[in-house]
Amino acid sequence: MGMDLKEFFELFTVTPLVADQWPRLRALRLAALQDTDAIHGDLVAEQNYTESNWRELFGVQQWAALVYDGSDVGMLVVSKPPLDRYGDCWIKSWWIAPDFRGAGGSKTLLNWLDRHCVTQQWRIQALGVFETNTDAIAAYKKLGFKSVGIRKPSSRANQFFIIMARELNFD
Repeated sequence: MGMDLKEFFELFTVTPLVADQWPRLRALRLAALQDTDAIHGDLVAEQNYTESNWRELFGVQQWAALVYDGSDVGMLVVSKPPLDRYGDCWIKSWWIAPDFRGAGGSKTLLNWLDRHCVTQQWRIQALGVFETNTDAIAAYKKLGFKSVGIRKPSSRANQFFIIMARELNFD
């Protein structure tokens, strides 16, 4: 007997991570950095992070793991935006393992994010995406994000990112 689509989507859950779960964060971050160069970060540097380095990441950021059938298959991190960014919150990293892309995990993470933003009174969600990452741009558009017309240089030579945002309605 096959599983219907609704049952499949219900197998995704989101677990907010806390500092004591730093090994889960480490595994997710390193998997993301190994998977694609579209994730902001430095694989070699993060491979050398100590437990203390990983725990420090929880200070002002909320990390969440996307879980499928008991295994971490994606992540999202959100915080207040840096001063030079747009929005009420900044999505610093959003990654889904390749085998789970297009299966509803991003929507599950977004639903969790929406609930988290309401508790923080964050109305405008914003993120930066490399302008060459057309797959991610298309995925974010499907989730309701729109370009806000801001293009910024990244820390990588000759690469730029665009800012996309989505507004929540608290009414």
